[in-house]
Amino acid sequence: MLEFLRATAEDLEDYMKAKIDAFSDDLRMYGFGPTGYDDYDKELKNIEQYPTYKIVLEIAYATQKLSKSSFL
Repeated sequence: MLEFLRATAEDLEDYMKAKIDAFSDDLRMYGFGPTGYDDYDKELKNIEQYPTYKIVLEIAYATQKLSKSSFL
């Protein structure tokens, strides 16, 4: 099951990991990514001020439920 949930400050670490990973090829190839893409303070303000969502994928197994979230 997929859920779209509003991101919060607690999601910042996962959000930044996804964002930095998304530009890892650019870093290897060109030595840089978009300006400010890795600025934690800027992204925290964005999460708090603008609608930012995460996609949560729930996978249920026979005896346990595991969750993994990622960002668009």
